[in-house]
Amino acid sequence: MKISLLFFFLISITNLLQTEEVDCTAKKIQIMKPLYPYASYQGYAIVNFNVEKDGTVSNVRAIDSQCAMSRNEDGTIKFKKCPFFKSRSVEAGTLIKYTAPKTSSGDSCTLKNETHRYIFSLYNPGINDLNFILRDEFVDLMDNAE
Repeated sequence: MKISLLFFFLISITNLLQTEEVDCTAKKIQIMKPLYPYASYQGYAIVNFNVEKDGTVSNVRAIDSQCAMSRNEDGTIKFKKCPFFKSRSVEAGTLIKYTAPKTSSGDSCTLKNETHRYIFSLYNPGINDLNFILRDEFVDLMDNAE
């Protein structure tokens, strides 16, 4: 009986702590552009990290990296898993900064499992979506521009 009460108490405390963290918010204030990897591919990588009480990030790791390969029949980009963007994204991810996370009552908190997507584009730098210009499309544009 005592063990089950202790177990119930621990579960209740854990739920309270998790509920408090849901209320935790911070604003992203610095994102560094990653260096382009030594690859002729375009694509993206997603990094996962925690935001500490002072707004710095920790435990930065790449959770996905995809290369733009071609277009689907509907015109969207077809992606394939690739490793090229992971290390540069993790390097840049360590430099992300947030405002100090706070709860709605003003208490300090931490954010877990935040993500950021880095886009690597050779032909249209500065894009913030996944609508890449592919190599053959770029060559056609350059040929038509002459």
